[in-house]
Amino acid sequence: MKLKLFLISFLTFLIFVPLVSAQTSTPTSVGSQKREGANIKVEFKKGEVNQKITAIRRERIMSFYSKMIVRLEATVERIQKLIDRLDSRITKIDASDTEGKINTAKAKTDIGKAKLMLTGVKTKLSSLSIDDILVSNTPQEDFKLVRDSIKSIKNNLKEIHKLLVQTVGDLKGLRVGDTK
Repeated sequence: MKLKLFLISFLTFLIFVPLVSAQTSTPTSVGSQKREGANIKVEFKKGEVNQKITAIRRERIMSFYSKMIVRLEATVERIQKLIDRLDSRITKIDASDTEGKINTAKAKTDIGKAKLMLTGVKTKLSSLSIDDILVSNTPQEDFKLVRDSIKSIKNNLKEIHKLLVQTVGDLKGLRVGDTK
């Protein structure tokens, strides 16, 4: 009885082992298919994440741009107010100088240059558009364009301010009234 049981179990073993081993002999093809599927999912996720990051960066660039435009416009207004005050001061100096001793020609030319430069800055600010700047696919290039355009306007404003400071110094050197 034990022998029959042993023979039956041995024959069953010999019959089923090749079937089981035949089923597991190609795990590499199934594994590679799973790997390829996982790689496709990973690439898809990377694309989604990159798009989200790009959108966030573009939003930050637009926020930076809008804040800088507000600051630059405020600076232009302050400089315009300063030019108006200097112009009025020059007119008062000319009106009080009946003898023609005070020479305000240099100050007038400097104010004229400053007005002309400020007009150029105003046109640059009005022609600057974020839609024209955000045309490339990479936010780094977009930010570089935004930064460069704002930097050029900022440098022009610095030159205007420097010219006006020099004009104020020249006007302070002109003494109105008794200088005893």
